[in-house]
Amino acid sequence: MGEESSIARKHPVAIFFFATFVCSWLVWIGGDTLLGTEVEPNSSLWTVPAAFGPPIAAALVLRATDGDLRTWASQALKWRIKVRWYLAAVAIPVLLQAFSVLVIGLIGASVFYRPTDQFVFSFLFVFFVGGGQEELGWRGFALPRLQAAYGAFAASLIIGIVWATWHFPVYLIGEGPIAAPALFLTLRVIPESIIITWLYNSTNGSVLICMIFHAMYNVGYLFSSPASFQFPGGTEIPLSTIIEPVIWWTAALIVLSIYGGRYLARTPQPDSAAVRKDESSTAD
Repeated sequence: MGEESSIARKHPVAIFFFATFVCSWLVWIGGDTLLGTEVEPNSSLWTVPAAFGPPIAAALVLRATDGDLRTWASQALKWRIKVRWYLAAVAIPVLLQAFSVLVIGLIGASVFYRPTDQFVFSFLFVFFVGGGQEELGWRGFALPRLQAAYGAFAASLIIGIVWATWHFPVYLIGEGPIAAPALFLTLRVIPESIIITWLYNSTNGSVLICMIFHAMYNVGYLFSSPASFQFPGGTEIPLSTIIEPVIWWTAALIVLSIYGGRYLARTPQPDSAAVRKDESSTAD
């Protein structure tokens, strides 16, 4: 136990990433293998428990390194922030998604408004158990440690790539829109990671604002389009999986140009209280 604890102290983020993949991929791949096609892979039976991989892994690493679990978890309760950041967390995902659909409409494809009478329920579901809780791992644990060593922009790129890769089993065993090619997912998730870092740093470490953003992204598709792109050979994918990364990268680069890559915030913030000073030099 002592040797494992020593490794976790030296490489907390690497161990966190490894534990996250183990916790989540065992559920996605193992569950699909055991029951085959009897249960829809994209149902909450698989997505809900697997989505708890990041916070579970973060808690395990903190426990192994004698970290402060209470301080780490309290980031999800950090609500005393300016109203404009709540507005940004809610509006940015919806506006960028709507703009992506608008671009599709401008090139001549059909576009339609997709109202839902279960928006509030869907938002609360995603916020608590359908993805929002991931942020305690990605942003609440990995981000402050990585950016203390490499800067906010580089940390966002690392988390974005890992975050996208972590989703791969869902796309490989799933069907429908969630099974979009992994390359296009990666191209979109990385700028999304940059924008969430900006929100986290601008609110001095509020995981709550990241959870709101995450939930709004997952349920904020108020506009949609059936348009698709067909590759030579017959492979067809939704056109939005090509347009969306361009829109998100544009938004992320605007944020980067305004706030800079070192901090991705208006003013440098002190190290997160969730990261002990002696950990900042052992982020990988």
